[in-house]
Amino acid sequence: DVAPAPGPTDDEPGYEDEYQLEELEVCAADFMKRVAVLDFRAAWESVGNGCEVVETFSLSYNSIRQAMEAVIDFLGMSPCENSAAAPDDVTKLTVLLSGVFLGGMQVFAIVNLRADSNRAVGMRLTVRSSDMTVSQFVASSVA
Repeated sequence: DVAPAPGPTDDEPGYEDEYQLEELEVCAADFMKRVAVLDFRAAWESVGNGCEVVETFSLSYNSIRQAMEAVIDFLGMSPCENSAAAPDDVTKLTVLLSGVFLGGMQVFAIVNLRADSNRAVGMRLTVRSSDMTVSQFVASSVA
């Protein structure tokens, strides 16, 4: 029914709206576009360390390869300079990542992985961008 005149009506209060909401999970990859750079080291140095964030984590993965793939997918960044190509039995690995954050900001990350045990992988994540808030968001999103 439509009221003929604007304003409050004295009729029945109507029905409460019911909407079914589904869970939605948002992660760092949803804010990032995978964009590789040709010369990672030059790009890394050009950003400088003014907005650099370093975090360490212990990840529950059986191998460095599994941890590496999970981190790349979770951050939504692109491996650079073929740094993600590693044999399965490696005990240490450094992965160079690049991406463009929402709004067009270039973000770089260096991921150092090491096998701590057969069920844990240690990770040191270093993130650089031109905005400290973005660097902090990307670095803390792994936790």
